[in-house]
Amino acid sequence: MIPTDYTSLPLEIADLPMRLEVGDFPERRWVECASCIEGDPVGQGTDEAQSWAAEHLRRHPAHDRFRIVSMTAWRLAPGSAERKADES
Repeated sequence: MIPTDYTSLPLEIADLPMRLEVGDFPERRWVECASCIEGDPVGQGTDEAQSWAAEHLRRHPAHDRFRIVSMTAWRLAPGSAERKADES
């Protein structure tokens, strides 16, 4: 899991200094059916997801497995953690 309480973490890849940047990217969260991958955006609670799943199950009785998916984009940026600190 990528920590979301840090804006950058120092990384070394092929001897090139890199940093992981998380903070500036949006997060998406959705509920989806594990059978057909149909889904819908949801908020932080589970009520919306349960309502959507119940309606989906009513329309597709064999689709009884669901998941809530959260996606956060991130990037590897060239540079060192020291340079990032200097930019602040």
